[in-house]
Amino acid sequence: MSNFFVLLKYTIINNFGFNKFNKKKDHNLLYFIPLLYLLILAIITFYMFIYLESFMIMGDAYGFIKFITIICVFSTFFSNITKSNTYIFKTKDYETLITLPIKNVEIVSVKLISLYLFNFLITSSIIIATNIAFVLVVGVDIILILMSLACLLFIPLIPMAVTGIIAFLLGFIPIPKKIKNVVVLIGYVLFFALIMILSWSMSTENNLFSVVAGITDKIIIFKWLNDALISENLLSYLYYVLTSIASISIFILIAAKCYQFANSHLVNTEGKVKQKITDKDYMSRSSIASIMIKDFKVITSSPSMVMNLFSGSIMLIIAFVAIIINSASIKEFTVLGPGFIEIGFFYGFLLCSTMVSTTTSGISLEGKSFWIIKSSPITEKEVIKAKCLMNLCLFCIPFALLYLIAIIIVGANIIIGLMLLVSGVLLIFANTYFGLLLNILSPKFDYDNPLKVVKQGKPVMIAILTSILFEAIIGLLAIFAIILLGLNPYIVGGIVLSIAIGLFILMYKLLHTIGIKRLSILEI
Repeated sequence: MSNFFVLLKYTIINNFGFNKFNKKKDHNLLYFIPLLYLLILAIITFYMFIYLESFMIMGDAYGFIKFITIICVFSTFFSNITKSNTYIFKTKDYETLITLPIKNVEIVSVKLISLYLFNFLITSSIIIATNIAFVLVVGVDIILILMSLACLLFIPLIPMAVTGIIAFLLGFIPIPKKIKNVVVLIGYVLFFALIMILSWSMSTENNLFSVVAGITDKIIIFKWLNDALISENLLSYLYYVLTSIASISIFILIAAKCYQFANSHLVNTEGKVKQKITDKDYMSRSSIASIMIKDFKVITSSPSMVMNLFSGSIMLIIAFVAIIINSASIKEFTVLGPGFIEIGFFYGFLLCSTMVSTTTSGISLEGKSFWIIKSSPITEKEVIKAKCLMNLCLFCIPFALLYLIAIIIVGANIIIGLMLLVSGVLLIFANTYFGLLLNILSPKFDYDNPLKVVKQGKPVMIAILTSILFEAIIGLLAIFAIILLGLNPYIVGGIVLSIAIGLFILMYKLLHTIGIKRLSILEI
């Protein structure tokens, strides 16, 4: 086996965590990976089904395929901004790699293949779920499905090339790290806002879904994708494929040429944030405030941390802006009956708010300094309260405020809206408690980068999947009850509120019994 394939093999094994299954007793866990993928695929398919129904109402089923494909391109671009540097130009294994008898082109290619596989797994889940929903609702279109799957192979390439160059150039901007983090974070938010505003201004019709037409008409890459998918134009598909291959090839050559120069000049400081609680902190503020301030500094220490932990809040703001822009068109959905808009907003806003809970990694992020918390004059209840308050301030307040403004602007039923608002707040509380309980039961202190527990920790994955699945069930049943069964929306709102109260009480009790008991005996 050549050096290239040996490096590729072990890079994939390490990056995807397969090296953790080297023990015989852990081999059975490998069987759960396909099951987990199928579960994720089923959840995404459910959401795609709901979104497609909205496009069907607007009479543009094929626009749904275009919309999701464009979303995949933008999401790949967005996610790679924070990964490109650490995958290629700020690698911790740089000194080992340059001593190996392998060319820079091969090293960069291996790292990009690993990054491509990561992007492909996410994109493939979305595209496959989209096609499943399309077949179930619209019918079988063999050519469209084949073209969609064929485009899937090349969707990550151009975003990877562009973000790689951007990340490389940003590494040489001579400004302090904190200022650079703020600039990058603002850039992320402005990027999504700009895409939304520009696409809306390019739209010729007064509805949210028509923004797709504006994007595909003005940006040549998306125009080729549109022609390939909808018009079944093989020449446009060929243009898109060749452009994708050419862009990633050019980037590989540039990255290989600059590989040693970049890695010798760019210092990877991401994640190396030293935080501790001192006596001065306790003299100047309460124990709970000290923990909250320390946690806030940790979770905002880098753009990567923020984008992983605050992605739900950013999506919530973007969803709110979309509603404000499109409030006139949204009012048309009142023909479906009272309660539909209120539950739709509740469903979407709650999903954004509970997408990622900071408490799912709140204990783990203490890292090797967890002993400071244990030896400080802080009770377990104070630790729990501080971790939960931080998460609630970041997610609960924005949800309640934006949801209330949204239902007022579109003229929704205030009483139903308030019932669902209270339900949403209680469910965010329950999700916060559940995430912290999971992290207390399964903490990870021996990490070399805090992003590992934020992105790869078991509590994070379990909490996300559980919350998405549960919210999907509540949302689907509520809409089903109002539209198909014709139940009174006040009764449906009352049922949702009762479920929220029950979950809030259950999670509170579990966290303050099992959680506190486990936290009191927890050691590094």
